[in-house]
Amino acid sequence: PDNPYVLNSYAGLKNKRKQHAEAMLLFERAIDLLPTYPNPRYGLALCLIERGDIDAALDTLDGLFASPASSDLRHAPVYSEARCTYLQLRETRAHAAEKTVLARVQELLDAYSAATDIPIRIIENAQLATDAKVELAWRYQCPYHVIVTKDKPSPYLLMHQLESI
Repeated sequence: PDNPYVLNSYAGLKNKRKQHAEAMLLFERAIDLLPTYPNPRYGLALCLIERGDIDAALDTLDGLFASPASSDLRHAPVYSEARCTYLQLRETRAHAAEKTVLARVQELLDAYSAATDIPIRIIENAQLATDAKVELAWRYQCPYHVIVTKDKPSPYLLMHQLESI
């Protein structure tokens, strides 16, 4: 059929039956027929998630958000769910990369220490009022900088504090 609404529904059914390859073709056909219809883009993203292709799902959602938003109020829940899914995928991706990123941040911390002869120490302090702070060596009359964190630091928080130093 050449009806994007029927194609989208049929693709959704195929996806639920774990027939992902067929579902993807139907979603893509629906997108080609009516690019402003958000449902097939979101459905395609869900299908890609089921297949374990998070990067392609994120790209598909990026395409959904980049296209003009539908003025049809019935599509509002689709955009809302797509935003939630997008956030979850980004979070999943960040957590998956955390060890790699932490290793890279440690390399940067070591490189800074080697280049300046001022080491950087990381200390946890549960009493800290903010997520983290930096104590600069020259300000605290200390031979090293200190990054103080409230909890176990994420690599992203450490990188932010290193940029402050």
